[in-house]
Amino acid sequence: MQRIDLEQAQAIGAATGPRQSHSVLVPARGGWRPVLIGDKMILGAQAVPGCVDAPGVADRHCALRSTPEGVYVIDVGSTTGTWLGDKSCHPRPQLARAGNVVRLGRAPVVLCDQRQTGDGQWLGIGDFGSWSALMWSTLADLALVAAAPFPALLLGESGTGKELAAQALHGASARAAKPFVAVNCGALHGDLLLAELFGAERGAYTGCHERRRGAFERADGGTLLLDEVGELSAAAQAALLRVLEVGEIQVLGGASRSVDVRLVCATHRDLRAMVRAGTFRLDLWHRIAIAPVALLPLRLRRPDIAPLAASFFDTAAPGQVLSPEVLAVLGEHDWPGNVRELKNLVLRLAATARTGVPTAAEAWQAVQGHDSPSLFATHGQQARLAAIEALLADGLSAQQAWRQSGLPRCTFYRYLKMLRTADPATVTAVA
Repeated sequence: MQRIDLEQAQAIGAATGPRQSHSVLVPARGGWRPVLIGDKMILGAQAVPGCVDAPGVADRHCALRSTPEGVYVIDVGSTTGTWLGDKSCHPRPQLARAGNVVRLGRAPVVLCDQRQTGDGQWLGIGDFGSWSALMWSTLADLALVAAAPFPALLLGESGTGKELAAQALHGASARAAKPFVAVNCGALHGDLLLAELFGAERGAYTGCHERRRGAFERADGGTLLLDEVGELSAAAQAALLRVLEVGEIQVLGGASRSVDVRLVCATHRDLRAMVRAGTFRLDLWHRIAIAPVALLPLRLRRPDIAPLAASFFDTAAPGQVLSPEVLAVLGEHDWPGNVRELKNLVLRLAATARTGVPTAAEAWQAVQGHDSPSLFATHGQQARLAAIEALLADGLSAQQAWRQSGLPRCTFYRYLKMLRTADPATVTAVA
C-alpha cells in the first residue's frame, strides 16, 4: 500500500478556511477517552496523544485534518486499512462528520464536535452533548449504533433528551439526507394512532375526510422516532411488529405499502418489566432492543447543570447572567425532571425575578416550590395540609389521622398524597 506523506495529509482541506474544533473518542481501558484533533493529528499504536491500543492498528495508522466541512481522514500506510463506513480512506481522503465512526482495521474511533468553554470541555454529536466525562460512553454508543442498519432503542428518564439523541443518531447515519419524523405514541390512541403511524384512506374512520399519509410514509428512506413506545396498544404493537418483519405497512382502509425506514424507539418505562407483566410483546421487544442506548439523568452528570442553566437564562434574558450563588443552588438539586425541569425553572426565574436578576434566595424558593405540588394551593387547602401534617407529626397512623381530621376519606388521602410528594420524610406510610 502506497504511503502518504504526513505533510500531504495535513494539507488536505487547508484552503477551506479556519478549522472547526473536533475531537475523537478513542477506546481506552474501561471506556473511552477524548483526543483533540490538532494540526498534526495522527492516530496509531505509537501515536501521542492519539494512541489507539488495539489489534491490527499500525504505529502510524491514519492522519486527520479538521476543516469547516468536517474532518478529512487518510490512511498513512497501515496494513489493515482505515475505513469510513464501507469507504476506504486510501489513497483518497474521506470526509467524516460528528457522529461518524472511523475504523482503524477493526478498531473504532468516534468523531465528535468539541467546544472549550468556561465550564470545561463539551463533546457532542450535533446538538446532543455534555460537559460530563460520564457521557463519553453514551456518545460513543450512539455513534456506533448510528453506523449500524438495525433498529435502535433509547432508554432514559423523562426529560433526558431522547428526541435530541435520536436526531443526533439520524444525523450521524447514512440516512442523514432523508427525513426525520417523530411521533409521540402516548399522545394518540386507537384509530388516530394507527392512522398517524400507517396512514388512512378517506372514510377509514369517523372524521377522516381525506387521504392521510402516515409517519412511516413521511419518513420513507429516513428515520422514524417512536417516542414513548411503551404506551402502544396491543393492536399497534402487532402492526409495528409486522412492519419490522416484512417492511410493509397496512394503510387503514387501504392496501399495504412497502417502506424503508430506520426505526428508533424511545421510552422512560421498564420494557422488560412490561414484558413480564404481559403488557408489551416479547417478540417486539427482541426486535427493537437490538441496540439499546441508556441516557444518563441530569443528577449523574452535574457538570452539565451550570452551563445548561446559563444557556437557558441567556435565551430568556439576553445580556444577563446567573450569579455563581444561583448556579450553586441549582447545582445542589437532583432534578427529577432532568433537563426539561431545569429549563422550565430557569425560564420561570427569568420571568419572575423581582429585580430582573434572580437571587440565590429566589432560586432556592423556586427549587423548593418546583418540588411541591401544593405551590398553587389556596389558603384553605394550605390550612388542611398543615392540619394533616400536624396529626401525622403526633405519631398517628394515616387511618387514625383521617378519622380525626373530619374530612371525607377520598379528600384526606388526596391531601396525604400531596404531602408525601412534597416531603416524604415527614409523612407516615399509609396504613
